[in-house]
Amino acid sequence: MEDLLGLSALELGRLMREKEVSPVEVLQRHLLRIEETNGRLNAVILKFFDQARERAKLAEQEIMNGEHLGPFHGVPFTCKEVIAIKGSPHALGSQHRKHIVPKEDATALARLRAGGAVLMGATNVPEMGLWIECSNTVYGRTNNPHDLKRTCGGSSGGEGAIIAAGGSPIGLGSDAGGSIRIPSLYCGIFGHKPSSRTVPLTGHLPLLADTGSYPAYTAMHHYTTIGPMARKAEDLWPLLQTIAGPDSVDPLVYGKALERKVIDWSKVKVVVCPNPVIQLANKIRPVMQSAVHDAAAVFNDLGCQLETLDGDLFKNSMAIWEAVFKAAGDQSLNDMFGLESSTGLLKEMALKTAGRSHYTLPGLVACVGERAKPMPHWQMAQLQSEANVLYGRLRRKLGPNGILLIPPFTSPALKHNQTLAQPFDFAYCGIFNALGMPATSVPMGKDQHGLPIGIQIVSSLRQDPLTIAAANVLEQATEGWQMAM
Repeated sequence: MEDLLGLSALELGRLMREKEVSPVEVLQRHLLRIEETNGRLNAVILKFFDQARERAKLAEQEIMNGEHLGPFHGVPFTCKEVIAIKGSPHALGSQHRKHIVPKEDATALARLRAGGAVLMGATNVPEMGLWIECSNTVYGRTNNPHDLKRTCGGSSGGEGAIIAAGGSPIGLGSDAGGSIRIPSLYCGIFGHKPSSRTVPLTGHLPLLADTGSYPAYTAMHHYTTIGPMARKAEDLWPLLQTIAGPDSVDPLVYGKALERKVIDWSKVKVVVCPNPVIQLANKIRPVMQSAVHDAAAVFNDLGCQLETLDGDLFKNSMAIWEAVFKAAGDQSLNDMFGLESSTGLLKEMALKTAGRSHYTLPGLVACVGERAKPMPHWQMAQLQSEANVLYGRLRRKLGPNGILLIPPFTSPALKHNQTLAQPFDFAYCGIFNALGMPATSVPMGKDQHGLPIGIQIVSSLRQDPLTIAAANVLEQATEGWQMAM
């Protein structure tokens, strides 16, 4: 039973199909692990244990009858609370949305459930999913399983924490500026941010039924994506296959499926950038640079062609990320927070000072920043042009079959609230949202304090199979995920 917590979701599914283990006992072992760890983590904030037990019993019957719904049939999983779950509160960590209860699952979640996977619970997020510290006034704060005094990251932080602790083999996260990759780094698991327009956003901001409309074109829609998180790299590709592809609501998803091919690593170009430089952001610490060099050595041994990339290329990344998210005229942060007037915002800031506001400090600071610093249209256009130039340069550097090895953040997991002093460091991830490029987060061991370190693997648009395959290579060459707590 202990061994079940160390297996991939694919391996668990195989054991179930071969009737070596039942969905009921696999589920029970993971529920027990959640109960063992969640009191200290506060990662799973909505529990669906009774429903999960009923679904596991059904999966057991289906398997005994010879039915096969897919590779995750009977496998337990968790889901980030920002992703809509039918009949369950959809607060997005905000007091402003506590009353919202979706009538339908998000498309990505519905697809995973249709394949027989068993939902155990929803995991914690920052308020409105807008910070890399996983804390809100609805559900409280989530801790890092490697060190409870540190943050698990955000916004998919609860997901990262419970997977790292062994409570869930796989999960659904989402990423607009590092929200899958930073928690994956901090918690020492695998996570994949898909290429833009690969997975439907139906049931996730901005495509929420409770907003009254499904906008056909928004900046956030282009650069935010739902993606897989897992303790084992081999689960990323089948998870992505399960949730990707157009639905009847999201109008912007590519119709053509991603294709996985056999890779000859001797013909793959590996571009190495251990020390990117971004204005306003802190410098990359040596331990994070070392992780990139270690990964490069693995591919060098496979005969890959290694090249370096000038880190100054990313200098304007923070401004580019900000511009592309503002350019299409999305709903403002103040409106999303229910703070339509300056008076309301000032009132909440005063209440926060007195310790009586229902909003988090990062959320209020973001709203203040939006009002205080509007970006003129000419500057947005200029930065969008810079984004196109940057993507073109990266695509030419990578060629038709290349990957980029680069740090996802400046350091391993920060202490709680320390992220407030480093508000721009997410741009090391965020720039690849702005460019729409796929990026896979990979654990690369631990630092001298026992904290996970890691890299992100990036490639050109729609080259998701290549970055995920590279993650599998690195997992085989390193210890990969190591259970926390």
